[in-house]
Amino acid sequence: MISNEERILKIHGVLPAPSVTIIGGTHGNERTGIEVVRKLQDEISSGKRVVAGGTLTLILGNPLAIEKNVRAIDGRDLNRYFSATMLAADDGSEEFRRAGILASHIRTSDIVIDIHATNKPSVPFVASKNDEAHRNVFRWFHPQCVLTDPHYIFGGGVPVTIDEYADSLGKIGLCFETGWVGDETMIPAVYDSVVRYCTSIGIFAPAEDAAPTIDSVIYEITAAVLRNDLPFVFAEGRGLRSFEKISATEVVGYHGNDPVYAESDGVIIFPKLPEHQHVGKPVCYVAKKIT
Repeated sequence: MISNEERILKIHGVLPAPSVTIIGGTHGNERTGIEVVRKLQDEISSGKRVVAGGTLTLILGNPLAIEKNVRAIDGRDLNRYFSATMLAADDGSEEFRRAGILASHIRTSDIVIDIHATNKPSVPFVASKNDEAHRNVFRWFHPQCVLTDPHYIFGGGVPVTIDEYADSLGKIGLCFETGWVGDETMIPAVYDSVVRYCTSIGIFAPAEDAAPTIDSVIYEITAAVLRNDLPFVFAEGRGLRSFEKISATEVVGYHGNDPVYAESDGVIIFPKLPEHQHVGKPVCYVAKKIT
């Protein structure tokens, strides 16, 4: 049954199949994942769609933030709580409370798919490990790019995100970035990908679809560009979108009047909006293409 307070629907099928968790709205203003999860919750609750096998858990990640259409309730990033340290350190926030609930469902899942959107324009991409087990999942989402982070640069050296937490427990976790947060045109395609993947592994009734081929470009995060005590601004024409090409000698932006260089060839990933830039935290990342 669906929990009205927690906005979580968990359904068990009768046939053998994996346990899959789909999360939308970890950030409450990222509507694509929210609408995909809501549609599936409605279809299953009404009997229009039946869970045939395994266990399917559909979660609206941060319900209070979703209701207010904001990224977070207490100004904290829910998708940075998923380390042993953070999950044990109660800071009194709604995000901490919610992280504990999500973690309990992740621990009982085989596969966890966390659907997000970017604050600046981007091609659809997956943040994931690039091994056979993960490829067998993300191939169904047709990502143009796959972003890997084997050294946990994104989390400052430790796993902190939902997909990383799942991986740390021996599960399969991936984060699907569907494109710019203001573009909701991807909702039908993402919904279709979720349904086709769940069908392929026996969650829904069996289908004859062959697994899609993979033609994604693979990138690896190599560095984080951190903000210092001075205000940061991107250089003209920089920081407009993810996967902008940049060379090691190019200026990414400025701390006050001091130029900040990329220091390696690659692409800019997750350029931050000014309101999301904090002292000592990344204003963007640099990633390199893996051949």
